[in-house]
Amino acid sequence: MGGRHLALEEDRVREVLRAAAAERARLMWPWESPGASAACSILDDETYDWLAVVEGMLVSGGFPNVLPEELLVRANRLAREASGVPADPTGTAGWAGCLALAEGGLSLAGETVVVLFTGVERPTAGGSAAAAGSV
Repeated sequence: MGGRHLALEEDRVREVLRAAAAERARLMWPWESPGASAACSILDDETYDWLAVVEGMLVSGGFPNVLPEELLVRANRLAREASGVPADPTGTAGWAGCLALAEGGLSLAGETVVVLFTGVERPTAGGSAAAAGSV
């Protein structure tokens, strides 16, 4: 019975998201005053893939998480040190989310977790790459 209930919920989520797709601009827009953040690329425009991300979050039982700036900066530093990937803080925000869950006491043991490091830290107007966490 539980599986059937879940399937009905998934169908309803997809129905609502199809309706949302028809009204994207009314439902998702850039922050009016995002403020400064090391992960500035998350806040400055409408995320092109928000609908697919929200669908995956809802169907999988996930949830949004607003992270403190310090954690975004620390996660970026750890990701770069461990991987050598020159991702920017926006590109390591998913890793920051995993750290937040683990540090908040949610065990990820036995879970399959995929984190992508995307984006690349670009030179600032002065010509050198900004240090992660310089905000």
